Order: sequence, then structure tokens, then C-alpha cells
Amino acid sequence: MGCYMYKPSVKTPTTSTEIIHYEPFAKMVNEKEGSGNYIMDKNGFNNDEIIRNNKKFVLVLGDSHTEAEQVKRDDNFCSVAENKLASASIIYNAGVSGLSMADYIGYGQVYMDYFNPNKVIIQVTYDDFTSNATLRSKDTFIAADGQTYAIIKRVNYMQNSSFDNLKEKVRCPFVYNLYFRLSDIVSDFLHPKLRPFLPKYAVEISRNIDCSSLIDWQVSQIKHIFGDKAAFLYLPSTPMIGQQGTVEWSEYVENDTKLKIVSACNKYGVDFIDLQTSFNILFKKTQHFPRGFNNTDPSRGHLNKFGHYATGVELANYLKSKGF
Repeated sequence: MGCYMYKPSVKTPTTSTEIIHYEPFAKMVNEKEGSGNYIMDKNGFNNDEIIRNNKKFVLVLGDSHTEAEQVKRDDNFCSVAENKLASASIIYNAGVSGLSMADYIGYGQVYMDYFNPNKVIIQVTYDDFTSNATLRSKDTFIAADGQTYAIIKRVNYMQNSSFDNLKEKVRCPFVYNLYFRLSDIVSDFLHPKLRPFLPKYAVEISRNIDCSSLIDWQVSQIKHIFGDKAAFLYLPSTPMIGQQGTVEWSEYVENDTKLKIVSACNKYGVDFIDLQTSFNILFKKTQHFPRGFNNTDPSRGHLNKFGHYATGVELANYLKSKGF
């Protein structure tokens, strides 16, 4: 059981004239969580080849929930939404595992220049605005000096390294995780020039810190880059089943963070599509969780086909309301 890529992957995006995730037409087979098997498109993303013609183009940015290696292509929420729109618009899946708000801000203009979309949907979870966005081991992260924020883009060994051939090997979980853990150590060793910036631009995100200014800055940047084309697609965390079968959500961190995100969206005029109600309805009607698989944990992890379907329907309804 594992995840296999039959051609090496490269970092995305690269330049304003080329965005490649995996090698074009690489084959992905994933059986580690769920089950996925498909051929990437010419940009290395999880899409069928498209012809734009005069159709409206919806670009969906996101992390592994959008990339959706765990389900069949026809079952991911981008495909579901496109089918619900009766192919009147193209819903393009540009999801990449591990991305966060730092990437959407840092490379947003690159995506805009390359795809020239009519609408940009940014799939997020609550920690994409906090811990995921500020994790300094990532290639792109948000750093802070007080309430002044900046996008830091690391130049690391993945772009020029004797370890590159490892990316062509079978991605067994142990080797794959060890590979990326070593990236942090090697990167810091090969590029010590980054270190002087870290003490000044360093933000520790925890449950005891008010992230209002950080979230406000991120939403303002999204508005600046994408304008009125931007909308957030918010995926809540896994629900917990309470007494008498009620669905309960963590109120300790997520709800407080979400309120701050919604407040910033209202302030800057960015649409916020919240899946919490849809996921609640899904469970009450079907007793199916939106996340998890029988070969891992039926209630946790990435979106399963039920979660993708609920998300796709919600996205399609939103796009219809906007004339797509």
C-alpha cells in the first residue's frame, strides 16, 4: 500500500510563463489512503485535458483536499461542481498537497497571469491561515516582525540537489516522510544566509495568541491580488459525535479562528463559502463522515467521496449564483 508517482515532481509554480506541478502526463497511483489512479494533465495537475473555447474558467487553488489523490477524478469536488454546472464552465483543479495561504499570496499573481481565470476559488482550512502558513520548514511561509508581515520564499536543495533522484523512487511512507524531514536540515545547512532573517521575522502561532492582524493581512493580500474574483471555500475539521447523535465541532481553536476569517472577508469584500452546514446535513442524513476511508480511519483524514460530493454541490450552487 502506498503512493507512487511514475515521473518526478517539481515545485510549482516556477515562472510566470510556466506552472508545472508533477511532470506532464505522469501517472499517479495512491492506495495509502483511499484509492486514486489517474494521469496528470499537461501542467501536472489532477485534471482531464481541457479546451477552454469561450467557457468561463474557474481556477481552484488548494492543498491536498483539492488535489484529491484519495478518490477517483470524477469523484473530486471540482469534477462534481463542473458536472452540476452541466459543463457550462471549466472548474480547473490546481490543488497541491501542503500549500497554505503563504503560497496563494506569494504566487497568486503567477497563477493569475498564467490561467487568466474568471473566478478563483481558494480552498482553505482554519490552520491554513495560522500554523500552516507560518511553518518555517516550508518553502514558502509568512514571517512577522510585530504586526508587519512578509512572504519568505526559501531556496532549498529540492531545486538543485544530488537527492533529486529520490523523487523518482517509490514513495513509501517512511522514505517519503524522511526525505522531506531531511529537506529542512539540509536546507538550513546549505543556505545559512536565511538564518539572520528568522529571529526578526518569526511568528509563533499557538492557541494563546490573537491572530487577528495576521488573518486580516492575509485576506487583504488575497483581495489585492485576485480582486473581486476571489472566494474562499472553507472546509471545517472532522465533526465529533456528541450525545444523542448530535454533531459537535471543536470550539477551542477553529471556531474562534473562523470568526476572524469571516470578519476579515466581510471587511475586504471576499466571499466565504462555509461547508460546516453541508457536512452536518451529510452526516445527519447518511451517517457518513465527510472525511476518512476504510483503509485508514473512517472519520478522519482527507475528504472522501461523500465529503467531495457535498463540497462540489455547495461550490456549484455558489457559482450558479454568480452567473457561472
